[in-house]
Amino acid sequence: MATLLQEFVREKLGGYIEPQRAGTPRGEKIGYTKVKYHAALLALTNAKQKDIAADLKVNYCVVRKWLWEQDFKQLVGKLHTEFADSFMSRVDWLAFGRECAEHTWESEYVFKLKATTITYDEFRDVGNYSRGLRRMIRERLDASLRNAIGKRDFYSVWALLDIAYVVTYHFLVADGCPPDEAQRYVRAEFVDSFADLKDKASAVLAEEVRAVLTKPDFSGSDRRHALYLVGVLGKRFTAAIPA
Repeated sequence: MATLLQEFVREKLGGYIEPQRAGTPRGEKIGYTKVKYHAALLALTNAKQKDIAADLKVNYCVVRKWLWEQDFKQLVGKLHTEFADSFMSRVDWLAFGRECAEHTWESEYVFKLKATTITYDEFRDVGNYSRGLRRMIRERLDASLRNAIGKRDFYSVWALLDIAYVVTYHFLVADGCPPDEAQRYVRAEFVDSFADLKDKASAVLAEEVRAVLTKPDFSGSDRRHALYLVGVLGKRFTAAIPA
């Protein structure tokens, strides 16, 4: 399974059309070669300049020069923002997509999709993100979590905590923290500190299941609704942290 970053780079690079000099007025900038655009995409990672040069098969001094160019810096910044938007769109789907599924119980595809245990494997390389990208994502995750807590949206709170748990774990390991120590830290920050919120979320779900099951005119659609809620409740007890 490709990670979010791998998919982003593949789509961006695959859809990039290298500008041609023919037809470009003299004095105007032509744009970026595909290799240079690829270098900007690789700047989303914590790869060293020499490694980027080796991957692209260009001279290290050329890559170093690009990284000092103002327009290249702007391109890298733009790609950072675009990927952070893409990352948070995926997070929002995982945390808030429940609302869409609840209104489409007759769609077996959506039901099975939303009832599947989420492993967050697509986030496994977040430790390889650039420091700027990691900071941007951390700030957005924190803001989304504060918003969900403020709204007492317990479904989304625990999904966001699980994602923050995994992301922070990989960040710490990438920074040299031993895996066991990283696990202890994230458990204290995202599990123990928010245990009460997660317990409330479980209670809200259990009450919704009870309300559906006790409907006097219980239907096939209600059965799927209840099974979906039970599936979501099951995720409450599934550890998201990598072994």
